Amino acid sequence: MKRKIQVPCSSCRFVRCAGYRQFSAEELQWVSQYKIGDLVVEGGEQVLAQGAPSPYLYTLYEGWAYRYKTLENGERQILNFCFPGDFIGLQGSMFGSLDHAVATLTGCHFCIFPRERVWELFSRHPELAYGVTWISSGHERLLDTRILALGKLNAESKIAHLILSIRDRLLALGAASEQALPWPLTQEQLADCLGMTSVHVSRTFKRLEARGLIAVGRREMRILTPAALEELACYEPPHDEPRPYL
Repeated sequence: MKRKIQVPCSSCRFVRCAGYRQFSAEELQWVSQYKIGDLVVEGGEQVLAQGAPSPYLYTLYEGWAYRYKTLENGERQILNFCFPGDFIGLQGSMFGSLDHAVATLTGCHFCIFPRERVWELFSRHPELAYGVTWISSGHERLLDTRILALGKLNAESKIAHLILSIRDRLLALGAASEQALPWPLTQEQLADCLGMTSVHVSRTFKRLEARGLIAVGRREMRILTPAALEELACYEPPHDEPRPYL
């Protein structure tokens, strides 16, 4: 189920979030005019379709979503997870259509922007355009790290790396602590993200719990020994700097 609401940009949660770069008064006014509405979507629904054009771009305001590709044999590969502040759909503006789909993992709230005004953003507001470029570059860095983990780490280290990566994304939002974070992911979703079977994911989680590294509860993940988990994952924390958003 999808429904539209209206939240003014002046009331945006990111305006009060220390982990995000703040707009100037002029930028806030323009973004308020650029935004055309808000979309609230339940978990488990598709927002953007693979191979289809979309007249809109989105900023994820609340909730978790994910980007994925469906292969000709019906198999699904989850490319990455999206969190509040992520800008979604820019690829379609550059290339006409998306080569992946976007679906909600939890209930989500999106800010909606018209695709047709992207060039105006770049031509008239270079600092905002830099922010969009920064977000895209940040996604590229995350994907580089994900490819490295998938290619060179064993199963336990892969899962440890994903947990820590998600924790640090949520830490920037004030939505997690060093040792606790929400965890709505299913074993099937993790398997589709990490190139493992659901059975392998389950067994690996049990080994991590047996080693006293993590404890998985109902929609919650607790990291019992952060330093040991980081060592297992060969994990390098992200740079601590305010990130832009739109």
